[in-house]
Amino acid sequence: MRSEVQTAMIELHEQVHGVDRADNARNITSTLFGDTPFTQLLEEELTMLALEIPTTTAGNVLDALVMSGLVGSNGEARRLVESDAISVNGEKVTTPDTTLPVPSLLKKGKNNFLLVK
Repeated sequence: MRSEVQTAMIELHEQVHGVDRADNARNITSTLFGDTPFTQLLEEELTMLALEIPTTTAGNVLDALVMSGLVGSNGEARRLVESDAISVNGEKVTTPDTTLPVPSLLKKGKNNFLLVK
């Protein structure tokens, strides 16, 4: 049943937005949930992604988490890093002062994302 719903949604998206944009959306979704490396996203897909998730220009993990509002404090950010709940471009972060490459995708837990521009 789920694959039938997914197929119907893809067909609807293609009819409304066109095949190219549907492909872009599929690539972005695949990246967000770990099936495709972030580095494989095209520039136009990064632009689409920036319209859908929060963005930051912060230089390190701690600042990005706090400045974006994904966490409420430096202490919370440190605890999340220590508990392996933060990843950048699919790799677990081990220290809160880790420098963020530009562009990159920071992920908190399973469903909280931040695009570093």
